[in-house]
Amino acid sequence: MKNKLKFILPIGGVLIAAVVILLVFFLREEAYRVIQVSKVEGHAEVQRIDVGDLDAYAGMMLQSDDDVSVDTDSYLYLKLDEDKYIMAEPGCKMHLNATGNSANSKTAIHLAEGSVVNRLDNKLSEESVYEVSTPNSTMAVRGTVFRVEVVIAEDGILETHVSVYEGEVACRLIQPDGTMGDEFILVANDETIIIRSEKDETFLVYDEPEEVEYEELERKILEFILKSIDENIDNEVTEETEELIRWLLSDHAPAEYSVTFRHNGEVFTVQKVMGGECASVPILLPTMTGKWDFDFTNPIEQDTIIDWIE
Repeated sequence: MKNKLKFILPIGGVLIAAVVILLVFFLREEAYRVIQVSKVEGHAEVQRIDVGDLDAYAGMMLQSDDDVSVDTDSYLYLKLDEDKYIMAEPGCKMHLNATGNSANSKTAIHLAEGSVVNRLDNKLSEESVYEVSTPNSTMAVRGTVFRVEVVIAEDGILETHVSVYEGEVACRLIQPDGTMGDEFILVANDETIIIRSEKDETFLVYDEPEEVEYEELERKILEFILKSIDENIDNEVTEETEELIRWLLSDHAPAEYSVTFRHNGEVFTVQKVMGGECASVPILLPTMTGKWDFDFTNPIEQDTIIDWIE
């Protein structure tokens, strides 16, 4: 009897160990989606159902169906799972939806206003989805670095700007009546498109994608792209683009300044101008009479305020 027990116990131990290993593997594959605030520069709020408004903070865990608002002078950085990153820029308002598990995930971001930069380090599985939608378009990706911006003009015209820095994004237009187009518009490396909605129609501003103007991007966006290049060994950024980004972030690149146009002490519009270049006269004017109190032939060498005088 004792010999039998000695024989049974090791077998039982092996079986228990095997079950534990299988459970660990299974649970790892079925891991719950993680949405975490990695950094807050300034102030951002999270609106949660049945809870209300919460101040965002580094390390905060977000939930699916949270609404996020970023102050106009702030940045919010999110980490989804272990390989997806979002930089929400100033004035961003978005709704988050993240369901499924690591093997079968669905991430949907509805951007109502402002802009976000998305970075996916790994290509998604066949069962996984990563989408960014705006009021007039939706974007689907497999693994890439791209930026989406929603611009709402005072006259009601709405534009979505999509810029791809690495990989490829497939876009579909959404008409004002909610109808989604069947055609996919592919935007590849170093390409950008503008989708505009006017009255009863949503359309592409340009028939073909245009080249990304990296010189016009904010420094934080360039840093976000470069981080992806440095950390993702499978990145598809061209050598020319990488060199340009590194040069723009170097001390040799010209500085970018803000030119603020004011009317009656209130901000009318803001331009970003590279040091040594000239600001341009805004197309729209505050009033029918008057002028901007500035000589537009003078190059910009610092942050500048220009007032409208009657």
